[in-house]
Amino acid sequence: MVFKSRKTGEEILVAGGVWDRLTRCFVDGRKPEKVKFIYLEESQIDFVRWFATFIADLREGRPRDVSLALAAGDRRGGKTYSLLLCTIALLIDCPALAGSDAVGWVVSASYQEKDEIDKTIQECLPSSWYIPRKAPEHRYYFANGAILRNVSADDPESLRRGRVDVVLYNEAQKVPVAALANGIFGTADKGGIALLAANPPRRKVGEWVRLLKEAIDEDRIGGVKFFGFSSKDNTQINRPARERVGAILRLLDPRQAAADDEGAFLPIGDRAYPYFAPKKNLGPLPATQFDVTHAVTKARIFRQFEYVGGVDFQSQPWNAAVAVQAFGDPKSPTFYTVGEWLKDGPEDQLLDEIFFDGRFQPENTLWIGDASGTWQDASHQRGRVSFDFFKARRWRIEPPQKKKSDRGEHPRNPDVSDRLNLVNKLLATERLVIDPLKCPRLAESLRECDLAPNGKPRGRHAHITDALGYVLWWLEPRPDPVSRQIQKSDLVAANLAPKGPRIL
Repeated sequence: MVFKSRKTGEEILVAGGVWDRLTRCFVDGRKPEKVKFIYLEESQIDFVRWFATFIADLREGRPRDVSLALAAGDRRGGKTYSLLLCTIALLIDCPALAGSDAVGWVVSASYQEKDEIDKTIQECLPSSWYIPRKAPEHRYYFANGAILRNVSADDPESLRRGRVDVVLYNEAQKVPVAALANGIFGTADKGGIALLAANPPRRKVGEWVRLLKEAIDEDRIGGVKFFGFSSKDNTQINRPARERVGAILRLLDPRQAAADDEGAFLPIGDRAYPYFAPKKNLGPLPATQFDVTHAVTKARIFRQFEYVGGVDFQSQPWNAAVAVQAFGDPKSPTFYTVGEWLKDGPEDQLLDEIFFDGRFQPENTLWIGDASGTWQDASHQRGRVSFDFFKARRWRIEPPQKKKSDRGEHPRNPDVSDRLNLVNKLLATERLVIDPLKCPRLAESLRECDLAPNGKPRGRHAHITDALGYVLWWLEPRPDPVSRQIQKSDLVAANLAPKGPRIL
């Protein structure tokens, strides 16, 4: 097999040769009479070029430091085609590993989807290279002794089959993570590899693919490589038709279009904080910016504080608190989270946790609490309210906003949509940074918090993110009112009515 660039003709990967059935090895120096050429699109070349080095290292017994490769992007980018033929190239080029025949698997999401694999093999490979078997298992026996199994992930436990040297998961976003776990362990015996051909997932079953991609982007995982595929580089598809289909999908379902047409990895379902991006919004306190928390708090309440915390009151599953500091420009600061607490039960237990942290004391920390704490406690009982617990321990606590009208006796929380918009704006503009070591639960909740159909955050991730929203709402400077000279065009006539003047 010879993989060549369709554009330039460059040879990217050469596998196999003249096979001697008696000695069971390739004959040195002899060139085969027939060669199967595989022509690659531009988006496929990076992966195939790298895989050629992996095959060479495997063949020569050199160390290899990659156990999994993820190939992902929009649809029609050529992922399945190139990864399947590379899988076969490995079996052809390295038929015997440590004295035994090489074994490869192709794993599809279901039994019905295995047909795509069979069709590609039959169309691309000479029939003299292999013997197909469909019962009791779908297998291809190659002339050099290597075996390729075509299996499904209908029952992930069925993939506990011992050693495998190369395993390809086709449409990996449709496959449960248990199927990957059961298969990839089989590659460890001989230092093989797992290959994932995936589109951005749109269902919960494929959420693990998105988490894997994020871990790669954030350099939180080793032994893994990522390769991006794009249909824009595929000359074998009808480009005008592809653009028309993409435009239709973007109109009818923008999220689906972002995944299938643009290759964007978005959270599964609706998220309360879709603009949270770990690569942009995770990090430690800055070493080069000035701490302006004192200036921001003094401008708001004429008293300086070192920390400002937000609290959401809910005895079950927990009261949640987050501490924040402001850095940079006092008029447009960047907010960094420096502490988090989740504690079930009454407010006193939460305050004990905060006090024993050691950094936060009544003298240096201001709290911004859920406004419901001005008329009830965390168990939704009247009497001693949540704010009273803080005041009894000398903590200063304020609602997110002052009471705006004469109606009612207590202040109200900011509108949920306004609060979410503010947090998302700060995330999008990189003015909100979460310390992943000091606030791991907050980072997880910003990533995972669901948005209910009524537009409100819901579930266990909602409480700590609500606490963050309250303190950010209080801290974020409001724009100064724009003053200007009243112009003649601003004046309107007044109709004099029996009951007095009426402004038009």
